[in-house]
Amino acid sequence: KKTSESRANNNVQRENFANIDFATKLEDKFVKLRCEAAVPVALETYRSCIPALYNSRVHKSALEESVKQFRMLSVGQGTICKRYESRVIEQCGKIWQGQGTHKDRRLCDNVSLTGFPCKLLRRECLDRDGKTDPSKCRSGVLHKLACSCGKNIIERSDPFDEATA
Repeated sequence: KKTSESRANNNVQRENFANIDFATKLEDKFVKLRCEAAVPVALETYRSCIPALYNSRVHKSALEESVKQFRMLSVGQGTICKRYESRVIEQCGKIWQGQGTHKDRRLCDNVSLTGFPCKLLRRECLDRDGKTDPSKCRSGVLHKLACSCGKNIIERSDPFDEATA
């Protein structure tokens, strides 16, 4: 009698595990579909937040909005969602850095001594070692300098380091 009861219990346990397994697979499929639908919307949110050219501050802000939109639409919090969220972050980075089919949009992050941001693409301000060279940066702002009598007036571009100031 005990063996038939234990067999019945084993069968019930197997059915319960099968039901749990089925429910888990169903939930994973649902979360995956939600995430797949949320990725294009999140990328469109990123694109709508950015100008044609922008620096890292604007990129981070637009990326935060994009990820917030993804999280709101995907609703899940497990490893599947984390995987898709990292894809959103990666794609936004590719758009900003101009990888693949995207045009380079990264502006230099340097700020002039008078507080104006550089208007050049980051790659235009790099030296041979890949570091930013302040002497190559341009803000587009010109300062007029005059001698004490006012006869001689020259225009100088906005300085980005003390050496050119």
